[in-house]
Amino acid sequence: MRKSRVKKKASHFSQSSKKVGLAPGSLIYTGEERNWEPEISLITYDKENLDLQKIDQFSHLPDLNSNKVSWINIDGIHDVDLIKQVGSRFDLHSLVLEDVVNANQRPKIEEFENYLFFTVRVIRVEEKDTKIHEEQISFVLGDHFVLSFQEHKGDIFSYVRERLKNKLGRLRSAGSDYLVYALLDTIVDHYFVVEENITLRIENHELDIIQNQGSKNLSQMILGLKDQVLIMRKAVVPLREAVANLKKGTSSLIADETINFLNDLYDHINHQIDGVEMSRDSITNLIELNSIYQNNKLNEIMKVLTMISTIFIPLSFLAGLYGMNFNNMPELEYRYGYYWVLTVMGILIILMILFFKRKKWL
Repeated sequence: MRKSRVKKKASHFSQSSKKVGLAPGSLIYTGEERNWEPEISLITYDKENLDLQKIDQFSHLPDLNSNKVSWINIDGIHDVDLIKQVGSRFDLHSLVLEDVVNANQRPKIEEFENYLFFTVRVIRVEEKDTKIHEEQISFVLGDHFVLSFQEHKGDIFSYVRERLKNKLGRLRSAGSDYLVYALLDTIVDHYFVVEENITLRIENHELDIIQNQGSKNLSQMILGLKDQVLIMRKAVVPLREAVANLKKGTSSLIADETINFLNDLYDHINHQIDGVEMSRDSITNLIELNSIYQNNKLNEIMKVLTMISTIFIPLSFLAGLYGMNFNNMPELEYRYGYYWVLTVMGILIILMILFFKRKKWL
C-alpha cells in the first residue's frame, strides 16, 4: 500500500511537471497514461420521451433540443483534442478545459456567464476489496444540458440512468440542474459506502491488535487506512465549500426547488465529514494501541532475558571463583567438591525461580 502510494505520487509529480512554465489555459493531461479510445454517450429526455445514443465521433453529435435536457458523457479526458472540440462546441473557457484535463484538481464549483463548472472526486470501493478507487469527474451545467467528463470507462451512475429510463422520481420532469444534483448525490452516497468499509476494517484491525497483541504488518495496514481516510477528506471537505456556495441560489441556472435538495446534499456531506474525522481519530487510536502492544511485547522479552541473566549471575560467580588458578584452594582437593558446587548452583536456581514467582514476575 505504501509503495503504491509513493509510486502514484511520483507519477503525479512527473505529469504535473509538464505544465511548469506554460501559459494559463494550456491543455496538458496530468493523469495516468491511457491509450484507449474515448467513449461518448448522449441521453436526451423530457417528461414523455427519452433517447439514448452512442456517439462514434464528437463531430457527429446532433444539435441539442432546447426543449429537452441533454446529458453528454465523455469517458476519456486523456484525449486533449476531443476536449478542445467540446470546448469549441459549447464555448467553454480555456481555463475550464485546463481544469478538465488536470486529473488532480481540488473539488470546486465556478460560475460563468452561461454555465456552471464543477470538479469532484469520485471514490468507490469494490465489494470485498480493501483498495479504494478514485477519479476526477467534471461537470458543466448549462441551461438545458449537462456535460460530464470522466477519466475511466464505466461509472457509478447506472442507478441515475435507470431512474431516467423507468421514470423514477422527478428526474424526467425536472431540469438539467436537478440532473447535476442527482449525479452529485450519487457520488456522495458512494462516500458513505467507502466510509462504512473503512470503519469496518478499523474495527477488524482493533480486534486483531487485541487478539494478536499487535504486529508490524498491522502497522502497515493501518497506515494504508490512514492514506485512504486522507483521500476521503481531500474529496469531501472542499466539496462542502462548493455546495455551500451553490445552494446560496446566486445562479439563475439553479431552480429554487433544486436548492432544497442541495440543502439536503449539504447535510449529507457534513455527516460524511463527521465520519471522516471520527475515522481519523480511530486510526490514531489504533496506531497508539498497536504501538503499546508492541512495546509490551518488547518489555516481556526484555523481562525474560533479564531474569535469565539474573539467574546466571551467581552461577557465573561460582564458576569464576573456582576457575581461578591459585595453588592454595582447598576445595579443589575435596573429593566431592565438584558435585557440591553443582548442588549449590541447582539450589540457587530453584530459590531464584521461587523468588521470581513470589514477586509475580513469572
